[in-house]
Amino acid sequence: MIETGARTRAEVHVRHGGLTHTFDLIVQPDATSAGDVIGVTCAALDITERKRGEEALRIAGHSFRQLVEQSPFGVYAVDADFRLVLVSAGAQKVFQNVRPLLGRDFDDVMHFLWPEPFAGEVLHQFRRTLATGAPYHASRTVEQRADSGDTEAYDWKIERTILPDGRAGVVCHFYDLSERQRHEADLRASELRYRTLLDATSAVTWTSPPDGRHVEPQPSWMAFTGQTAGEMLGDGWMQAIHPDDAADAGARWRQAMRRGTPYENEHRLRRHDGEWRWMRTTAAPVRSASGDVKEWFGALVDVSDRRTAEEQLRQADRQKDEFLAVLAHELRNPLAPIRTAAALLKTCQTSDPLLMRSRDVIDRQVAHMARLLDDLLDVSRLSRGILTLRRAQVSLSEVLAAAIEVAAPLIEQRTQVLSVRGVTETVVLDGDLARLTQVFGNLLTNAAKYSPPQTTITIDVEVNDLTAVVAVRDTGAGISTEHLTSVFGLFTQIDASDHASSGGLGIGLALARRLVELHGGTIDAASQGVGRGSTFTVRLPILPVAQVAAPKRGPSPAEALRQRVLVVDDNADAADVISLLLESAGCDVRTVYEGEAAIREVEPFRPDVALVDLGLPDLDGRDVCRRMRSLPWGPHMVIIALTGWGRDDDRRSTTLAGFDHHLLKPVDPDALVRLLGELTRPSEA
Repeated sequence: MIETGARTRAEVHVRHGGLTHTFDLIVQPDATSAGDVIGVTCAALDITERKRGEEALRIAGHSFRQLVEQSPFGVYAVDADFRLVLVSAGAQKVFQNVRPLLGRDFDDVMHFLWPEPFAGEVLHQFRRTLATGAPYHASRTVEQRADSGDTEAYDWKIERTILPDGRAGVVCHFYDLSERQRHEADLRASELRYRTLLDATSAVTWTSPPDGRHVEPQPSWMAFTGQTAGEMLGDGWMQAIHPDDAADAGARWRQAMRRGTPYENEHRLRRHDGEWRWMRTTAAPVRSASGDVKEWFGALVDVSDRRTAEEQLRQADRQKDEFLAVLAHELRNPLAPIRTAAALLKTCQTSDPLLMRSRDVIDRQVAHMARLLDDLLDVSRLSRGILTLRRAQVSLSEVLAAAIEVAAPLIEQRTQVLSVRGVTETVVLDGDLARLTQVFGNLLTNAAKYSPPQTTITIDVEVNDLTAVVAVRDTGAGISTEHLTSVFGLFTQIDASDHASSGGLGIGLALARRLVELHGGTIDAASQGVGRGSTFTVRLPILPVAQVAAPKRGPSPAEALRQRVLVVDDNADAADVISLLLESAGCDVRTVYEGEAAIREVEPFRPDVALVDLGLPDLDGRDVCRRMRSLPWGPHMVIIALTGWGRDDDRRSTTLAGFDHHLLKPVDPDALVRLLGELTRPSEA
């Protein structure tokens, strides 16, 4: 170039002292007017520092762009020409619907994404920051987007900065709060639903610190009780609890706090109008992440109406029990002499068929009425869960024999045939003989009642492992499929056919099922349909042979009935016929009709046995028993309550008064004679 006379400029790198220096070299040839080069002028400018600065700026611009574009947070930049030039990875979601994106006019982008006036306000703040350098921060912005219709929330801030092109621009940093906004909205909605639920249930709600002492007013509590904030804070809330309930409620509450367990209780709380209301209180501990109780949350619900209704039901139940007891007593009293008189007639030698038939009818119907009265009282006991069993080892054959004896009069009356198969003496139960007799007696009576005359009733017994299976079958009225599951319901009656006897109270099968269950067994019904007979199957656990004890021998009747017996009853007919019965059995009998007369008679007579009615006109039968027991030789007497009162309370009262036994009228004459033979004590001189 020197040869051509052209000016030359170049960067020259010179290494000196281990460092590289950069020079801006300018070479200018000197020439004559004719164009001949006669010399060279050189100028060298050291531009090392400038080049280093440019390189640093280039590297910084590249790094800035990488930092912004790869940031997981929301970052984007707008340059001096108001173009969108940088968008971080974390901001891509906001701009995902904008295409093309980079280089796009920021005004267009904002109006595409957001509606007015929000888009205009954002653009105004960006221009202001670009012009003045003043930053801007919006801690929470909630808007509905124009492009998608979604509602989003952001915390955003803008600042002026130098962009890689060396000019000023605006950088926006933002945090997407939309998810948190939705969670908060859901939380507010949940809280609103919860509070609405509490308002709808009229519950009194409260919270307290871990120690249970209120440090903040509880509006719901204050509104219900009328207490002020000052009155209820600390332990003051206890003053609103009924004095009779406060000690127990406080003890339970302290125990729950010590253990950190939920609290439940019912107590009376004074309402703002002064009325005491029964409240059900529940409280649960709220625990921290470490498991410590950080507060308690509780609620009280007014249960006064429920408790009133329960008390009314209990009162109605007591009145029902009292009515049944009075009814049974009033019916048993006239039945007693009738049954005993029928038993006496059996001792008379007669061949008159009319007399014999009448005697059997009287005896059969009185026994039937006595069973109905027993069933009524048993159902009452079952409904209250207080029916108990007097368990002993009893053979299944003995149970079935007793049940057959109960049903035999009706079976004979209807000229039916009873077939018993599979019964052995080796099957022994742990049960109550009287109750099991009641079960099978009911089943046999039903079979006879709902079967036509001259049909066959069958008892089949099988033993499977340690279970006795007893099936009572008949060919009578049968049971429809829809009624098979309801026949054991209380007061349910099987529909009778034209050939079967109806009636009854509808409690026999319900009672039978419960008694079987109390013995650990089951009972079920089966039938092919109406008119095709029924089968009732009872399954009872039996005792292993190794557990069966040898039978005990009792005293012979001849030895047992040489007794002196005092009969005390204000019903003269009942007293007289019982006396006649016992005299015919060989007893020496005295009869009185008042309590005081019994006390006067007992000293000279010194009976071995006293049969005492409870409802005497002058003295209660229990008082008569106590006075007899107080005599020097009184503890040696056997004193038996013979009464129409059969409730469990009546039985407990006679036991406490000193009676040895409690027999219900009308007593089975044979059972009475057997009892005297087994339980009387020798007379003392």
